[in-house]
Amino acid sequence: MALKHGILAAVLFWMGGVCVAGSLDDEASSRTCGAVNRGFPEGSLVEVIDASSLAVSVPDNWRIFVQQEGQDWRIDQKATVRCSCEAGRGCSPMYRDGTTACVMSDSCTTCTRGGSKRAIPFLVSESGIVPATQKEIRELPAFEPAMLEIPEIKAAIAEWHQAFGNDSVTGKSRSGERVAVRVYGHIAALEWDRSVDISKHGAVDPMVAIGLSMMGDAIISKAPKITCACEAGGTSCKHESEWGVHWCDASACGTCVMRF
Repeated sequence: MALKHGILAAVLFWMGGVCVAGSLDDEASSRTCGAVNRGFPEGSLVEVIDASSLAVSVPDNWRIFVQQEGQDWRIDQKATVRCSCEAGRGCSPMYRDGTTACVMSDSCTTCTRGGSKRAIPFLVSESGIVPATQKEIRELPAFEPAMLEIPEIKAAIAEWHQAFGNDSVTGKSRSGERVAVRVYGHIAALEWDRSVDISKHGAVDPMVAIGLSMMGDAIISKAPKITCACEAGGTSCKHESEWGVHWCDASACGTCVMRF
């Protein structure tokens, strides 16, 4: 793909099926604008729409929580990236190693990301909340704070808190214990109380119920023993929490692992 008259200083090159952002003199920039969305699986289809936008479609057994600008979250199989340089020239969409972003050239000082402002892929079979194994804790992506805005996830967490008698506002449990879980394929820890007889709870979401039935093999921690370690690709990996959900902030780390 080529652009005429230097209208845009950054273009997209296809390299081994990967769409890479670079400038006309092939000097790639690492500056991005808007959200950097990670976790797109192998087998995702990348479609270059034009010099400023692309679309990523996930395989049939995957879905994406998508938030368009000014719209509510929805579940889809496609996410779009649209980039616009508002001051200067050169802001292009990028897809590399399961990550989408708007990459700015040195001559672009203000860039706007449109299309899917946020996109969080998940495997359909990993919907809901279930206990996480040590292998999953090391390999699956970290929970993202934006996930607390998604209706399906909020509903599943609310059911969890109700089942264990956690405070409905803070999510805090009486025991102070936390258990490692997968929340739609993302690693977090939730407050819980092992003494609660959940068989007496009459309205637990089916996916949550599956998780509760597996608690015998759960990885449990007493507060405040959860720590986060950045093992590669950065320096910062911090323990964060809200509404009884604990996670490791991996925004500045390539490999961030939660430890109990």
